[in-house]
Amino acid sequence: MAEKPRILLVSPGHGISTIDVYYGLGDALKMMGQEVYPFELKDRLKFYRQAVQFFLKGTNDRVAWKDVYSAACQGLITTVVHLWPQLIIYITGQYIPAWVPALIKERFPHMKQVIWFTESPYNIAHEIQRAPLYDYVFTCDKACEKIYRRFNPNSYYLPVGYNSHYEWKTELKRWEQIVYTPDLFFVGSEVPGRIEFLTDLVSYIKGKVAFKIFGVFPSIDKGLCPQLEPFYIPITLSKYEVIRYYANSKIVLNHFRVNESKKIVRNIKTGESRVEEIEPYSLNPRVYEILAAGGFLMTDYRKEIDDLFVPGEDLVIYKDAKDAAEKIFYYLEHEEERKKIAQSGNRKIKKHTYLNRAEKLLQLVKL
Repeated sequence: MAEKPRILLVSPGHGISTIDVYYGLGDALKMMGQEVYPFELKDRLKFYRQAVQFFLKGTNDRVAWKDVYSAACQGLITTVVHLWPQLIIYITGQYIPAWVPALIKERFPHMKQVIWFTESPYNIAHEIQRAPLYDYVFTCDKACEKIYRRFNPNSYYLPVGYNSHYEWKTELKRWEQIVYTPDLFFVGSEVPGRIEFLTDLVSYIKGKVAFKIFGVFPSIDKGLCPQLEPFYIPITLSKYEVIRYYANSKIVLNHFRVNESKKIVRNIKTGESRVEEIEPYSLNPRVYEILAAGGFLMTDYRKEIDDLFVPGEDLVIYKDAKDAAEKIFYYLEHEEERKKIAQSGNRKIKKHTYLNRAEKLLQLVKL
């Protein structure tokens, strides 16, 4: 019997945003019977964080976070040498120094290296410089596929999804019914455009809607957004808790990140100075997860919504904060209509799992 290929799966290096993609793909590969070895950058950084604090208090002020991650990646090279994987998959790659894939390509050319850019198009100026270093490039945003292909011909669109390994259907205990059933729920991080939208929204719904905001919002923590403080709960939710909120809140809110760096150099290889606009096209993991949990999703618009869903039947789209507030008031008063839309969205989302994404990835890399 042939030995199964060894797959080394490298984490994003942070605990927010696309960490769910890392866990989702890892669980999917295991469900397929693949031999998967996770590499957690954050586990290699505990000592280095302490070292940085030590040096910053001393005379050495040249220590930077990039040096810390670079040091952590030395452990990645050691793992590659000991494990000898046939395939290395990097999620996001934001904290992977260029010397890592370059060194592996030079010393171990038989090892296939795959990068899944899960922050596209927001980091595309950085990502197009790294794309040639890998054997295969995958992007979570359909608008970026052709752009990456200019720098690496083996570039493909691979959307995010939801982790079918989790239990998405939940039954609440009596005490949980008090906690996990607000009128309106949002969890996320502070990215361009989101604070402004939430601030506008609460000006319309304050005192009328039970709203909970969770996530990482430094501006609120610093007292810079007093309007949002009554709704903000500064704790990190477990996935168990997030799923319960998605499934049982009356309305679950999504607000896409604004692409603050739309203009990028068209071709850095030739030095051309032309620029182009990139409008984000695809969905974030939150959309898939809310619908997988059977939640009622209210979101702003992305073009990919029209490819997968019927607005008004599977989910609800708002144009701005005022429109969102009006629709929140409406659907809070129309429970049956709300439940019907949530059920329809849940049926549509069934095939969009990380198991589906893993199968496509392995097929394209010919493993």
